[in-house]
Amino acid sequence: ENFPVDIALLDDGTNGDAVAGDSRYSRLLTFYPFQLPEYRYEMNVVAIDSDGDVSARMPYVISVESAGGSNTGSGPVLSGRYVWYEPVVPGEAMDGFLWILVRVEHPLGNERIADVILRLDGADTGIRLTDDGDIGDLACEDGLYGAFITYNGQVIPEPISLIFDVVAVDVNGLESRAWPVAWKTMSYMD
Repeated sequence: ENFPVDIALLDDGTNGDAVAGDSRYSRLLTFYPFQLPEYRYEMNVVAIDSDGDVSARMPYVISVESAGGSNTGSGPVLSGRYVWYEPVVPGEAMDGFLWILVRVEHPLGNERIADVILRLDGADTGIRLTDDGDIGDLACEDGLYGAFITYNGQVIPEPISLIFDVVAVDVNGLESRAWPVAWKTMSYMD
């Protein structure tokens, strides 16, 4: 169930680490889309030196949800989503990301999907989720649409919580129901 698991990151050129000895620690973990149980998975990355001293925690969050129902009619349907993000601490210049991956289906075929957009407070952000196999997407034309949004060193002065909506639009302008995606800052670190 919900218990801590330690996964060692490596700097030895194996298991997803590209170059041994470059001081960049990594680990390949495979999460198969839409095969994890629904849950909000919270992970923390820490460094431990040879004296046993532990660094500050860097949190990462993965949210897994299924649609729990769909819109009616002949328009597009959002049938599942993954959201990964790295929360930032207000007032600190930190790098972070928001990665959204959504399964989109259309009863008349996925070639009828014209756009998958991200809105904030009902307004189009200009950010598109794509199914082209590029950054943020896993594979071209597999029905999974993704966007990878980075914020590099920007200072967010105070705690905020944003609710984006993901909406699919078909060639006739029919829209899926909006699917909310939450992103928020950390107000403090434990």
